[in-house]
Amino acid sequence: MIPVRTERRDPVRLLDKDMPRSSDIIRICSMCKQISTALNKWVEIEEGLAQLRLFEASEVPRLTHGLCPIIMADLDDSGPPNEAIDSDEE
Repeated sequence: MIPVRTERRDPVRLLDKDMPRSSDIIRICSMCKQISTALNKWVEIEEGLAQLRLFEASEVPRLTHGLCPIIMADLDDSGPPNEAIDSDEE
């Protein structure tokens, strides 16, 4: 099981559901909230907002959710909860 951590952050315009949206789409990790700024380049949301210059935009992009490569690797490493035992080992 992946441990869950919480941390207090200042509100982020990108995550405000009432903000006007452009036709652009940004991927955000459902688990760690990093965003993809380029093909498979994931950064903390604050850094990504600065890189994409979203603080200067009058409309923020729409969001789509998924999992970043780090979370995917963590999930792959943890395996299913009850892994089958190899039948050759008796």
